[in-house]
Amino acid sequence: MKKANKWLLNLSVLLLFLGLLAGCGTGNPADETSGTEQPSASVSETDPAEYAAPAEYTIRFDQNTTPDDVTDDETYTYEVTSWNADGTQSVTGETSILTVPYSENAYLEAAIPAPEREGYYFAGWQTRPNVSQDDLVNGVSPYLWMFGTQSRFGDVATVMYIKDMESLTEDGTATLYARWVEVKDISTAEDLQKMGEDLYGAYRLTADITLTEDWTPIGCYFSNYENYETGWWTYAFRGFFDGNGHTISGLVIRGGRSGCQQVSAGSCRLA
Repeated sequence: MKKANKWLLNLSVLLLFLGLLAGCGTGNPADETSGTEQPSASVSETDPAEYAAPAEYTIRFDQNTTPDDVTDDETYTYEVTSWNADGTQSVTGETSILTVPYSENAYLEAAIPAPEREGYYFAGWQTRPNVSQDDLVNGVSPYLWMFGTQSRFGDVATVMYIKDMESLTEDGTATLYARWVEVKDISTAEDLQKMGEDLYGAYRLTADITLTEDWTPIGCYFSNYENYETGWWTYAFRGFFDGNGHTISGLVIRGGRSGCQQVSAGSCRLA
């Protein structure tokens, strides 16, 4: 009987996430971010006639456990790995920077290993050290840095260019800062809905919840994302959810918001 109950709990939380991620969150990002001041690279303020392009970009990573103190040295050092002929990976060394040959369209191709911090969850690399809840738009930091490219339609892709980094200096050096979040306890239907306020947050269910109204899903893939300044994948749920052995019942979703599809890139622990 205990085994059957455990499976029931797991299934309940799984169904929750199918509902959470089936549609849109709090609105159209294109509508709410238009007119919002966006960070710009410091080199953009330099007279182009006086600007000499660096030979390469140097990107540093700051663990940022004390965001109010930018003078402390919290350089993040991580392992560098490579693929072996047999398909396995091996560690080839350690580094604390990424160097990229200069070009107008240079970008960071692959994400580095995520840092760890006891009692906190990593919520992405940011172009600013201080990111508060009030800064978030549709549950996402406007200073979040995304690695690689994401396809739109045909040969067009969404890319974040190094030249647009807010912390970029004239010598080609820039810093990305870790954002950390603490686990938020979820015990009510209102708490569940508020998960949409931070799609990169960490959450833990602390009580069984019975929903009495139709569920408004959070996290979204807007099908007209090619019109957005920020890539569509930014608005997927990329946080962490711990079901903690509890159940959520009464989940009902009717219809959905036009242009939305199911998407998730976060983590879910069922029990």
